[in-house]
Amino acid sequence: MQLVNSANYGNLYHSDATQFMRNLPQNSVQLIWTDPPFGTNNIQRNNATNKQYKDLSIDEVIKLLVDIGYAAYQALTDTGVIAICLDYRSVHQVYCEMLKIGFIPQGEIIWTFGLGRGATKWWANKHNTILLFSKTTNPLFQEEFVPTVIRKAPKKGYEDNKKVSSVWDITLSNTDAERVGYPNQKPLDLIKPFIEVHTKVGDYVVDPFGGSGSTAHAAKLLNRNFITNDNNEVAIEVMQKRLFE
Repeated sequence: MQLVNSANYGNLYHSDATQFMRNLPQNSVQLIWTDPPFGTNNIQRNNATNKQYKDLSIDEVIKLLVDIGYAAYQALTDTGVIAICLDYRSVHQVYCEMLKIGFIPQGEIIWTFGLGRGATKWWANKHNTILLFSKTTNPLFQEEFVPTVIRKAPKKGYEDNKKVSSVWDITLSNTDAERVGYPNQKPLDLIKPFIEVHTKVGDYVVDPFGGSGSTAHAAKLLNRNFITNDNNEVAIEVMQKRLFE
């Protein structure tokens, strides 16, 4: 396992995700927020460098997430939370496998976005599911940090914004300055609420599939410590620049 860069706010590793997770100290991590490969088996491209890499197959993704799940269970604190962002290819299988490991389900967030083609040959898939699990029945939940949305039909006594529900509509424009050119980059606005609600300043946030570095970047902005990792050299290059330069 190679430590690529380190600072007082976080560490970046270049390693196999399972090995990375198994090296985390027990009961040390408050939040694991990760966006694993979707199992498309397709070639992906970094638009910024034009470098390519091949996505895993769905069977490979499921096996990998089971291995990581056992390590995550050991690494999480008793009040910790693991959030896994998935699409329709693996979400149901992963949910069942996490239950077998011993995790307690804590609901799900449906993230809908406006990017992508409309329905042509089949129904357009424009959402991901973020599964939430904990080790105990008492995970940390700081209600005051739950984001709000504008009411569609305000009336007397209900004029203010309301707490967001389990469906979040967030789109990261292709021309947004936040973009780093990495495929499937997740917006900071998607990840930040999980960090604010489920961690405190100084806690550790972990992402074994660092990718574009959004999880680590969000943690850094919110004064949490991050430990992030990827086995893809393209991702390492992107995160090195985004997090340490």
